[in-house]
Amino acid sequence: MTEHDQKELGHTLWKIADDLRGAILAFLRLHGCDEVQGYYFRKPLAA
Repeated sequence: MTEHDQKELGHTLWKIADDLRGAILAFLRLHGCDEVQGYYFRKPLAA
């Protein structure tokens, strides 16, 4: 696999992950979930 191919693969995987994140958030909103938890969305808050 060439360096160009590796860059293209990385870009494609990043796009898929970004699209999946949007789909998950849309699904949660559709089902009335307007709060999320986890480092993926925001750093933890102090207790």
